[in-house]
Amino acid sequence: MNKLILMSLMLLAIAGRASAQCSPDPSGTCSGHKHVLGGAYAYTEDFGSGNTQVNQAPCCGSGYVTVVEGCPAQNYVNITNTAASNLVMRAWLQIGAATAPAGSEYAARFNVDGAIRGEYVRKLTGQYPQGEDFNAIYVNLPAGSHQVRFQVWLIDSPGTSLTVSQSFIEVQGVPAALPAGTTATGNTATVDGTWRQITDTLTFTNTAAVNLITQGYLQFNSGTPGQHISFGFSLDGANSQHTIDLAVPPTFPSGLNVFDHYVYEPGYTNVPAATHTITMWAVNRDGGSSEVQWRQVEFLALDATSGVEPMLETINTTPLLVRMTGDGSRVFDPMFTYKADTNPWTKLLDYQYPATGASVKQNGTGEVYVEFLGTSDGQWQMIEIGVEVLNTPTYDANGNPTGAAKTADFTIESLMIPPGRHQKFIFTDPLWWDLSANPNLIRLFVRKNPDSPSGEFNVGQRYMSFRGVSTPGWTACQFD
Repeated sequence: MNKLILMSLMLLAIAGRASAQCSPDPSGTCSGHKHVLGGAYAYTEDFGSGNTQVNQAPCCGSGYVTVVEGCPAQNYVNITNTAASNLVMRAWLQIGAATAPAGSEYAARFNVDGAIRGEYVRKLTGQYPQGEDFNAIYVNLPAGSHQVRFQVWLIDSPGTSLTVSQSFIEVQGVPAALPAGTTATGNTATVDGTWRQITDTLTFTNTAAVNLITQGYLQFNSGTPGQHISFGFSLDGANSQHTIDLAVPPTFPSGLNVFDHYVYEPGYTNVPAATHTITMWAVNRDGGSSEVQWRQVEFLALDATSGVEPMLETINTTPLLVRMTGDGSRVFDPMFTYKADTNPWTKLLDYQYPATGASVKQNGTGEVYVEFLGTSDGQWQMIEIGVEVLNTPTYDANGNPTGAAKTADFTIESLMIPPGRHQKFIFTDPLWWDLSANPNLIRLFVRKNPDSPSGEFNVGQRYMSFRGVSTPGWTACQFD
């Protein structure tokens, strides 16, 4: 790894995700951990310690290594909820290096008080940093103090290891009285040139209008690497609100986690009270065939009737060429202007989240999806992608922010993209942010890393959503 890449990774490790500040930790040992105390529903953000080595270990899960957990000074407790909660759990890890060869298999999972949620398989690409995103739903976590961990296992290639250079989890709780569910099947299915349902059917009944967060996972066992696969979540058999376009992975078996949100049902402003079904569908746009296994579909419902927690989205399907010179956009957060002249950003999306008028503290949760259509030079390229949140910004004549009441949640991730089709999911996670009194500008950016080979890359469709989540009964927010 050259010096510039190492420097970039060190800076990202320090400030890869920034968020609203909580009360300082009295012990001074828990920076990098935030969670809400005394709230009815759980919320936590936790960073891994960085450069955690995961060695190949024997069969059947004995080799799992915890890469993210709560603070040791707090007995690893990172969830304290006074009411039963459903959880949406999301994780990101960056593999910075590996002695294990490309194609080596590893797995990742969530661990909640010893209960395992998910077990997701990936392959090492041999191109680092390799950024990966994961998700899971936990249904009906009882009130109390809990420990949520994220763990990684290098399954094969004896005598080798991988190094997790950065890792992060975010867990958001909502009332357990709202519907949530998950189902998985281990048998195989075929994805070919016809739209086919590839998961079991989840059925739920809601007694009030809801918005939905939908998630899924599948493992590819075979196929033609790089072929164009489209996925979609179907509510009540209707066509998908978004089509998620992915690439068949380069080696097998290898899995993908996908997530989406569902703002509108056709003909309604939200999902009305009734009994509903959720399924996941897929089609091969290039006419090939892939065998998939371990398909999973999940959902979590959010109250759509309060009026102070709107779920908003923005989407753009126009292809965009991203150059090293950027498009003139500048991020406001001063921690990320150190490359402003040599490596400027290109804006992919932006939108304003309105003042909610909520009478209680609010967190937020959201999703980003970006489709990559290939690189101009036929090589892997290192890129950086980020989401910026500005509270009550001011602007210059070119539309670039010149100030803000506050900044929060500059999520920035570094990853390698292949020369062909690829995709990236990001979750957003502002904690205890000012959603009630002032509007917030949310912007999505991408840029080339200067240490990457020369060349350009193409971005296809991209979407971004955001939703405030109230935390009634809060007493404190610490430790960062």
